[in-house]
Amino acid sequence: MEQSHEAEQQANRVTPSAPGQVEHLSEAPVPAITQSHVKARGQDNPAYPERQTVIDSLVSWGTDHPGYAPESWTHESVCPAEGSPPVWADPPSVEAAELKQRITYCSDGKARPLGVVASFDEHGAPQNPVGRTGLKGRGLLGKWGPNHAADPIVTRKTAEGRLQVVVIQRRDNRQWALPGGMVDAGESVSQTVKREFMEEAGNVEDAADRRQFEAQIDELFATGQQIYRGYIDDPRNTDNAWTETTAFHFHCSEALGAKLQLRSGSDASNVQWLYIDSMGMQADDYRNLYGDHRALIERVSRKLLGEVAPDSTWSVSGWLRSLQLAEIIAEALQEPLGSDPFEHILSLSKDEMTQRLKAAQLGGLAAIIWAEADKLRRQGAKSGPALSAKFASEGTFQMAFGSLSMFFGGLEALVGPPKMMNGSLFESMRSEHCDMPDSLKVFNTSNGMKDVTSKQEWEFVVKPDGSTAYPERGGGFREEHPNWCRKATELNVYAAKMEDMNRKLARRGHTHMIQEELVAGRLYTGPMYEKYNGTLRFFSGLTHYASADEIPFLQKKCESLYLGTWQPVNESTAVQWSWSNKYTTTIHAINSCVLKLSKLTRACKAWRGFTGATLPSSFFDANEEGVRGGIEFGFSSTTIDRAQALHYASGNASTIFEMEMGMIDRGADMSWLSQYPHEKEILFPPLIGEQALSTHVNEDTLIVDTRLNLNMKSSTLEEVMSKRRKLIEDTKDGIAAEVRTQMAGSGFEEVGVRMFEAEVRRKQVLYIGGSDEKRDAEWFNVDGNFKTAISAVVDAKEESMTDEKARLRWMATELSDEEVAKHASGVLRTVATGQLKEAGFRAAPLKAGGFTVKELKAQGYSATDAKEGGYALQEIKRTGYSAAEVTKAGYTAVELKVAGYSQPELKAAGVDARGLQVAFMSPDAQAPAKSTGVFSFGAPRLSEVKAAGYVEGLKAAGYSIGEMEGAGYSLREMTLAGFSTEGLLQAGYSIAEMSAAGFSSEEMKAAGCTAMGMRAAGHAVEELVAGGLFTVQDLERQAFKGHTGYVVSVAALPDGRRFLSGSHDNTVALWSLEGAAPLRTFKGHTGYVVSVAALPDGRRFLSGSGDNTVALWSLEGAAPLRTFKGHTGYVWSVAALPD
Repeated sequence: MEQSHEAEQQANRVTPSAPGQVEHLSEAPVPAITQSHVKARGQDNPAYPERQTVIDSLVSWGTDHPGYAPESWTHESVCPAEGSPPVWADPPSVEAAELKQRITYCSDGKARPLGVVASFDEHGAPQNPVGRTGLKGRGLLGKWGPNHAADPIVTRKTAEGRLQVVVIQRRDNRQWALPGGMVDAGESVSQTVKREFMEEAGNVEDAADRRQFEAQIDELFATGQQIYRGYIDDPRNTDNAWTETTAFHFHCSEALGAKLQLRSGSDASNVQWLYIDSMGMQADDYRNLYGDHRALIERVSRKLLGEVAPDSTWSVSGWLRSLQLAEIIAEALQEPLGSDPFEHILSLSKDEMTQRLKAAQLGGLAAIIWAEADKLRRQGAKSGPALSAKFASEGTFQMAFGSLSMFFGGLEALVGPPKMMNGSLFESMRSEHCDMPDSLKVFNTSNGMKDVTSKQEWEFVVKPDGSTAYPERGGGFREEHPNWCRKATELNVYAAKMEDMNRKLARRGHTHMIQEELVAGRLYTGPMYEKYNGTLRFFSGLTHYASADEIPFLQKKCESLYLGTWQPVNESTAVQWSWSNKYTTTIHAINSCVLKLSKLTRACKAWRGFTGATLPSSFFDANEEGVRGGIEFGFSSTTIDRAQALHYASGNASTIFEMEMGMIDRGADMSWLSQYPHEKEILFPPLIGEQALSTHVNEDTLIVDTRLNLNMKSSTLEEVMSKRRKLIEDTKDGIAAEVRTQMAGSGFEEVGVRMFEAEVRRKQVLYIGGSDEKRDAEWFNVDGNFKTAISAVVDAKEESMTDEKARLRWMATELSDEEVAKHASGVLRTVATGQLKEAGFRAAPLKAGGFTVKELKAQGYSATDAKEGGYALQEIKRTGYSAAEVTKAGYTAVELKVAGYSQPELKAAGVDARGLQVAFMSPDAQAPAKSTGVFSFGAPRLSEVKAAGYVEGLKAAGYSIGEMEGAGYSLREMTLAGFSTEGLLQAGYSIAEMSAAGFSSEEMKAAGCTAMGMRAAGHAVEELVAGGLFTVQDLERQAFKGHTGYVVSVAALPDGRRFLSGSHDNTVALWSLEGAAPLRTFKGHTGYVVSVAALPDGRRFLSGSGDNTVALWSLEGAAPLRTFKGHTGYVWSVAALPD
């Protein structure tokens, strides 16, 4: 593993192997990886700032990227703000000449000066040889340019033949990685790989153990092969600093691999042997290896396993296989015309073969080809068909494969649908194993397991008894392979593993596993596979025969497994099959388990080995479509370990299927739940198509290269159990289409469909309580519920298509106003009279859809409905609604009058004259305030209001005394309108005018009129003195009191009845000559008011003050209209200009 930056010590140059330091390692340069870096552009390094995004097409420095301006960043541990950098790091800048002499392996794995192969930026910094990374500087790397590392790849094979590699877990990011690190100054790469391995995987404290471990490492590192040297895609790389590694491969002998004990240390928090065969490459730890370590490991796995690593896009071996080399060799060894090629090769001597190959410049291959030809001499036949014919002659039975009709029929066509018992699939499975006629019947398996019962196997998987000795495979299996024997383990152990699998399935968007599938999968990997596959393979034959002698081997075997019995027919020789137990639900559960787990399987090659059986001719003779092979009835147990397949194929009539999984056609890795995990079983579902691509012979074994085709009708438990619900859903969808078709042209097509679906939802057959929560599929599997659901769907159809009133009621209550408006412009106009109102449609959406008041009235809507719908009162009147109907709708008398209703019509509606006035002025009745537009078209003119005879409440409506005066209202009407006597006096009316209007002496005195004013207006002294209104003294003097300071200025208003006064109390007062108190006081100055002057318009005046300002006022206002500033002393006089 590359060490964390705190420990990285790097040299400017990599030193070759020192004497005595495993100098015998093969260090031949290996071409560098030239693909564009990915992890160096990623955001996965938490210690780094965010990189600028660089897409693939802009990585190369040779491609113009005008917008490229990445941040320059170097970690403080590499370049501290204060003090010198650590010994393993460069200073902030390095001489260009020195940089260019540094060694790099980035171009082709050969050592070259950096200045020869790399470019440099405008600041003299080297540029990453692969291209842009989105970050400048050095990041966590100590050196400008290449930072040299070394990685040991230590492998071994387990006792089962599986390939493993040593990996450690980094402390900085918790990723698994190779136990490598940076090359120290003056150290060789071969020294580094050994040192790093010792530090990170050999943390042994005990001295004796330490010596033993060091001896083992010396043995391990005595030989090794360099497999790569050059640039490595590392998340720490930047534009100016990058990692280059030299990777060596060290393979443990079988003995050393078994005893080498690993302990994590240094920068490693953990260490393990990681599987790197086809199955191991599916593990998350492998997929998420640090940096480019997975690519390095795959180079090793290709060499050791002879396979193309799944993630590799190109390899030398793959390239060579694509060349026509076989044809070139075949031409050199070509048989004479008309001779048998097989016999010709066998007839050649070693010298003859060598001479032929040398003549074709292929002499170097002679030894390899002769060895293979020698194998031909020992094999049982020259071709697959010939060997199969030999197997048949030895009395083996023929395997049964189905036709394409079986493939397209699916699993249910064979065994029927899964059953539920008491609402439970699990209970149904338990019953199949514990309650059926065969549950306690002892049977034996083809792999030597004896005295097996279905009930005991259910116990072994679901609730094992630790004191029970469960059956095991025979033939010395326990003694020869004690570690392979199955172990009784509590189900919850596997349930926890299942949760891990479910998390993986969830991340990939697939359906999770359930308990029934776990139990079924576990059962299949034990002896019960005989019964399950026996059931499925029974369907390769008939259910009755003319005699028992005609029954094929596989069907006879079903009787020995107690799956059923062959019974005589009518006392004849004919026999007929009768089932005892088909394990239907369990078989469906196994199938579902396989389908789900196959989503996690990495596509690779799998093998299936068997003995004692021959293949049918369909595997050797193509059919009319040019295809060879057949349909496998049962589950297909395969392995990714070829050695296991050979183990199963050892014996007579040995056959191995080589199966290449594809993108879709993949089996399930059963290892994690298997009773025999060492088998690395890949299980395929029933009815899989096995297409034979080719056959060949290896000694006495028939090899069949096949292409797999998963059955497209294979369904998970959820899919199978959901069939009834899906039938209801499909029926619903079909009826919806039928409703749309049958109502075509009526305008109600979409409404009918929506109502139908809403009725289905209301009946709660597909959804619970009218919600969006679907009913469980199991609910439909109860016959009574299924019948109810069917009836409900059919009833919903009738209601939506034939009951027009019900349809209209649904539209009125369920459709939005916008939708009703849409239909109001169409189909709702065709509805019979009265039905819209009866259905409950509101007027507003009908109006929005174009309904006139006339159409609305024809449907039985009232004036109240029309008003709520937003129709204008004039339109309502024109339609013929009476004043009485309109009054009930809440319209005021004034609104009715303005709309054109006559006084007799209003009177007929029960509104008297006083009522008209009250209604007009009532806030609830929307009185015609000055600012509102109740009078038809905008605010009413006051003359119009007067002509209508209205007086009371006009002040509250916002009209002024002046406006009423202009409209011809009398003083007495003004008081009725709400104006006070005081208000009239303030408005300028004289006492004489008010007297003439009939105001009493008491009213005028209460309004503030003085005795002198009333006497001058013509009131007799007796009248004024009588009743104690005034005294004689009141009649003799007139004083105007109200100011609290000196009055220093006065001015008369143009009307001759009022005047202004300015005072040292900082106010101006407005007076009536006939009153004793101010009509109004004006406040605003902050100094004495020493001058006042009235403007010619009689509505405004000026005031001058000791606060150095002049103010302009309105007689009706409370504050100055405007203040004039500029004086620096008292304003002793003011005057208005004539304009």
